Amino acid sequence: MHGWTPLHYAARYGHVQRTKQLLDSDKSIAYLIADQDDNKTALHVAASQGHVSVIQELISQCPDCWEMVNHRGQNILNVVVENEKKMVIKFILKNYSLTGLINQKDVDGNTPLHLIATGRLLAIDLIAHRKTDKVVFNKGNWTPLDISTYSETAAVQKVHRCQPSILSRLHSHRSLVHTTAGLLFTLIH
Repeated sequence: MHGWTPLHYAARYGHVQRTKQLLDSDKSIAYLIADQDDNKTALHVAASQGHVSVIQELISQCPDCWEMVNHRGQNILNVVVENEKKMVIKFILKNYSLTGLINQKDVDGNTPLHLIATGRLLAIDLIAHRKTDKVVFNKGNWTPLDISTYSETAAVQKVHRCQPSILSRLHSHRSLVHTTAGLLFTLIH
């Protein structure tokens, strides 16, 4: 299924011991992509599920596997931001050898901070990290602050058009986007 290897499944279900066994027999499997599932590696799968211990095992046995990207050019930090895995974000930011992921762009030119700026996740550790480029442009010529400000305006416009039952959910989204925009603005200036 999905073109997955046994290592992809071990990563999906957080089986550290099975991951270790598979890598002990053949380290090259850490670099195999699931060609029917967005070219994800087992590391992408573990990251999307938030399995820090599997990520640690993969990186300890195959230290350069973190450089692999999926079909959208996303590294594991992009993946964990999209999947809202805060513990993995903290792990990556604390691991000096992985901090190179912070400003890597995907095929659209978005860094993980651009993804945070959409308002889905408030990851203060990444926003405030000293290596995070807060004024980087994506291919649309937008900075994370531009995206965050646009998202806040869009959320306000949605509130005016929606039914009352939806207003509270949009208000909480707007608050998150406003907080992200405020943090970005403060850190830039």
